[in-house]
Amino acid sequence: GKAITIRARGRMLTLTRDNCGSSGPLVRPSNITFGGVDICTPHVKTRTVTICNTGNSSLGITSITTAGDKSFSILSETCPASLISPGSSCVVNVRFIPFTEGPKSGTLRIQSNDPDTPTSNVGLSGTGTGTTNNCRK
Repeated sequence: GKAITIRARGRMLTLTRDNCGSSGPLVRPSNITFGGVDICTPHVKTRTVTICNTGNSSLGITSITTAGDKSFSILSETCPASLISPGSSCVVNVRFIPFTEGPKSGTLRIQSNDPDTPTSNVGLSGTGTGTTNNCRK
């Protein structure tokens, strides 16, 4: 899967759509595409991002947020309030619930104690499909 790997002073933050396997360091942006989802229906699409500490120092995640279109939100996450030790990981589940038709875009923003790259972004995209007939009046 696509991944972002950030190395800095003994810490390494890897964002991947798969798992923490040894896929090698990739330094390109990772994007998550949800595809089409009918608006105002109980059908919700979720995607998982795994944050892996593949470095040799503890990694502190200070903030995990979404930005951009309000159709994207964090459903759940398992990242500890303390530090992620080397070789450990946590997951963030992002959901897409569109309320209007058309393409949507947003960002999953992960802030950490990495001194060189304190903010990592994962692009989010999806399309609201159908009509507003399903919406509550």
